[in-house]
Amino acid sequence: MIFYEGMIDIIDHSISKGIEKCNKAFTIFQTLGHQSIYEKYKKDLDQLINKTMSTKA
Repeated sequence: MIFYEGMIDIIDHSISKGIEKCNKAFTIFQTLGHQSIYEKYKKDLDQLINKTMSTKA
């Protein structure tokens, strides 16, 4: 849930605030040993950031 809140923050508010929330989720995934989930969500986050940056430029 916190990951998606972070993604919404990236779109609506602040990229840095959103990344902070997503990083908290990544810490949880890695702590619990969910590497495949971490990798998928990390890829999704990178794509969102790239799209967000290109539309704001």
